[in-house]
Amino acid sequence: MFRRGVLIGLVLLLAACGGDGDRAPFTESRIPPGLGQKYWPPEGWAWGLIQVANAPPQRYGVLGPAIASRAQVLILPGYGDFAESWYAAAADFAGRGYTVWVLDGSGQGGSGRWASPRDLGHVPSFDSDAAAIGQMVSTVIRPQGGQPLIVIADGAAAPLALRAALGGRLPASTVILTTPTLKPPGVDATAASISAARRLGLGTLRAPGSQGWSRADPPGPRDSPQAVRHAWQTANPDLRMGGPSLGWLAAFDTLGHAVDGARAPVGPPPVLILADQIWTTREGARWALICHAVPGCARAATTSEVDVRDREVAAIEGLLPKPRPAKSAR
Repeated sequence: MFRRGVLIGLVLLLAACGGDGDRAPFTESRIPPGLGQKYWPPEGWAWGLIQVANAPPQRYGVLGPAIASRAQVLILPGYGDFAESWYAAAADFAGRGYTVWVLDGSGQGGSGRWASPRDLGHVPSFDSDAAAIGQMVSTVIRPQGGQPLIVIADGAAAPLALRAALGGRLPASTVILTTPTLKPPGVDATAASISAARRLGLGTLRAPGSQGWSRADPPGPRDSPQAVRHAWQTANPDLRMGGPSLGWLAAFDTLGHAVDGARAPVGPPPVLILADQIWTTREGARWALICHAVPGCARAATTSEVDVRDREVAAIEGLLPKPRPAKSAR
């Protein structure tokens, strides 16, 4: 009992060290020095905030096309990711006539935080994320005139988007999951330690085996998604994200089980799963079973980031009316 009291006291003390400013949403970012112009904020980009009940505000960005919008695209970044690293993709989509929205996850990117330190990935559950997605579509995006809504969910955001779609909370025309994962990011916490943390109220402790954000450069080319993300985080400390908390792991595990056991309602939106190596892995087999249980689900192996974007565009264009051929002049 004494040990439990000491642990809880330490957690409360650590939590008290971070003020409310450390958890506030962040809507202004500095362009990293040396970053290619392709990855700068596109002209016309704007920020907004959305809040559900007592959850911290979630940040979103939006970019409209220069012409009349042909479709609405909502992007959900994965764990540790944020809207700034999607600038190049947003500019590409807007150039094709789509309005692009990027919604940072709860406690991620420029959104408000549930706990301190700021680079701790923590949520008590993913209910607020699911509610924010629904509110985002119904009150902010509001597709009109039969415009299709395409949702692109990356990495750890994939099971959230799929669960929302199967639960009828995401009225999308198509849901595209890119490199989906049901594996927590780089931790070795056991189910027993997660359960014990929940019982003791220690969910905001960082999971064993995970670390805070590191300044060390990630491996790979300078213009890789990982390098671009790291450049933004180096220049903007508020965007940094280290390993997740035990509470985040528990919430993600609950989400994964919900997706595993999900049964699609009548007429769910079509789902396209795009991934490179996972189909030959144990997790790939799990996603294959999930896809098999969802009517209208298709999966494909991809070879590069360019290939992923091409397939996304092809899926979106397949929903749009074909342009009428111009009449020949006499």
